[in-house]
Amino acid sequence: MTIAAEDITRMKQIAKDSLEKTPQQIYDTERDFLADMEPKYGVKESIRLLTKIWELSARMKEQAEQW
Repeated sequence: MTIAAEDITRMKQIAKDSLEKTPQQIYDTERDFLADMEPKYGVKESIRLLTKIWELSARMKEQAEQW
């Protein structure tokens, strides 16, 4: 399945923002993301995209800690 460029950009921004937001803000952002993506891509694919955000966020956090 092809993911729209604007959705990829949004995923990257959510991962980046997660480094600075509170856990509640992150949860709210992720919930909004799923609500927006489910009609477009379906439940299963939306969850896969959220998993990608988590992986990217973890890599960003790891890199930030190394600096």
